[in-house]
Amino acid sequence: MKKLFFIFVILGFSSSVVAETIKAHVPGMVCPLCLVGIQKQFKKDVEDPKRDIVLDLENKTVTIYTKQNISDNKIKKKIKDGGYKVQSIERIPDQNSDSDKDEKKNKKNVDKEEKENQK
Repeated sequence: MKKLFFIFVILGFSSSVVAETIKAHVPGMVCPLCLVGIQKQFKKDVEDPKRDIVLDLENKTVTIYTKQNISDNKIKKKIKDGGYKVQSIERIPDQNSDSDKDEKKNKKNVDKEEKENQK
């Protein structure tokens, strides 16, 4: 009986939330200020809105890095409440940990600073 109890305890802890990347195609977004309204809408759904919500103006996409399960309807509603309409949503299981994501972001910042220093 004790063995069975411990098996259930271990299984309970091993079913952690999987990180996910959500890409929403939002054609109406045209400037960096568009991101501010979207960040406000998702501030309770991500750890750090400024880090975990990324706007790609060229491709008209909003990328959301989250560990929470956010339904497509909730995403559409939040973006609509931010003043925009979602054309499509793509979900990508996250293969990287938070530390990997932070490491990549830090590398981009270092590369950017190096380019500015070379000018």
